[in-house]
Amino acid sequence: MKNNYYLAIVSNLKIGNEELDAAKITDILFEENIWLFDKETPNIDSLRKGDRLLIYGAVKGRNCVLGRLTIKTVPQEQRRPYVGLVNELSKNLSLISDITSKVKWEEPKPLGILAPDLKKYEKKKLASHGLSPDLKPLSQPLFERIVKAGEGLFSYDKTKKVPADTGANPEDEVKEKSVEKTLAALELAEWFERVFIHELPERQSELTDMMKKIKQISKLEEQLSTYRLTVQEHKQTVRKLKQENRQLKDEFDSLHLSFTQQKRQWEEQERLHERKIHQLVLERNKHLEEIKSLQLKTAKREKELKEATNIKQNLHEIASLLQAESVKRTQIS
Repeated sequence: MKNNYYLAIVSNLKIGNEELDAAKITDILFEENIWLFDKETPNIDSLRKGDRLLIYGAVKGRNCVLGRLTIKTVPQEQRRPYVGLVNELSKNLSLISDITSKVKWEEPKPLGILAPDLKKYEKKKLASHGLSPDLKPLSQPLFERIVKAGEGLFSYDKTKKVPADTGANPEDEVKEKSVEKTLAALELAEWFERVFIHELPERQSELTDMMKKIKQISKLEEQLSTYRLTVQEHKQTVRKLKQENRQLKDEFDSLHLSFTQQKRQWEEQERLHERKIHQLVLERNKHLEEIKSLQLKTAKREKELKEATNIKQNLHEIASLLQAESVKRTQIS
């Protein structure tokens, strides 16, 4: 399985009153043959046995490469007890890997000189996150070139200090510039070799495909023109529909207003009808009372008429009796 290559960034860390720089942290962990990681470290899940790391951190105010190591075991939760500074470091860094092939350079090397295309990292201020806040993937050729340059081309005097951002040693600056030019020339030669000997034949098919795609541009332009016309037609249709929608809305508003007015008229007429019905009910009740009164009067008159008829009949009978009595008296006399 192909191994991966990373730039492991180490920031200074303060434990109690002691300030640990990247070099001191590297010494502590190399002594235990381990390396610590945080669970949130980017690319941590991609690390596996055999992956190689360059150690990168701030030394004397300048970001430098301090050495290299090889991962022996994948990062996992700590289960071994440690004491001292290792224990303090492991409190916030819960993942541990055994390491092998560890090499700490006697003199840290500025990254921008070892690999000019990574000079942008040299200017960045490393955040004080502690150990390995980040893992930057590297290609194998770039990793090997940095190792070769750092361990083979430089031969600093051990008594000399790594130049800081300000107040650098003039002799070191001249040496750095000379090495930088040499590396730039080597890098340019490698680029020509890679492009003209290896990459161009491999990319011949890609160039052929690219030419085919270029020939298809005219067809794509025609399709694009058709799409644009279609879009314009759709826009006109949308504008027309919006206008029709506004007209329909105006008509609806007008109808709604007319309906509201008609509804009000209906409600007013309904109230008038209710008042009339109420008045008619009152009049009907009055008429019913009058009819009832008339019925009572009629019944009383009928009773009086019946009594008068009875009296008349009695009088008629009495008159008949009297007449008969008179005739009888007349006959007798």
